[in-house]
Amino acid sequence: MLLIFAIEQILTPLNTLTLSLQSPKLSLSELPIKIKMGTDRLRETEADRNTYVVLFEDFMAREGLPTTGSEVNYSNVHEQIVVKYIQSLCRNMEVEFE
Repeated sequence: MLLIFAIEQILTPLNTLTLSLQSPKLSLSELPIKIKMGTDRLRETEADRNTYVVLFEDFMAREGLPTTGSEVNYSNVHEQIVVKYIQSLCRNMEVEFE
């Protein structure tokens, strides 16, 4: 479930970028700026896991959902999965739209 909250943080800038790229008013000169804005927002999530971790913890407490197994190491999940995914997305966007 933690990854769902991380993906939500990742999808928000991607959705915004997609909507702006679909605009008929978008000129090719603006494209690099829009891509940079999208990757910058993704890099914010890459640098700060606290936003989605706090949302996850609040949700679990509010809903009273039980957890099983050992404690989640948020730093490990962030570094091993979320950061790698964001880096891959950014790299692909930068290569595709340069």
